[in-house]
Amino acid sequence: MREWARELIGLHGTKLICTPVLIEMFAGTTNAKELELHRAYLGEFDVIDGRKLPASVWDSALRLAQHVPSNSSIKRRHLGDCLIRSVADHFHCEVLTGDKAMRRLPR
Repeated sequence: MREWARELIGLHGTKLICTPVLIEMFAGTTNAKELELHRAYLGEFDVIDGRKLPASVWDSALRLAQHVPSNSSIKRRHLGDCLIRSVADHFHCEVLTGDKAMRRLPR
């Protein structure tokens, strides 16, 4: 798993993640072996927010959560997506994701 993480880091040229990414990964863990693998994988990354989210990040996430899109491309906003976008904006970082709904969140 560590090698897979290193390959991803090399591909994208960054090893930054944020606390909500950690939580989402661990929340998807279903057994002890997966937990061990997730810990090894995530251990290769640096947590940009130091596991401390300032009030401005929470305020931004709340603003995103309350944004009702004018079209139907996004039916619901997700807590993790709102927080990830807000942390990235706070630290002036790009969000790298394959999640289409996440990419459509406003800035």
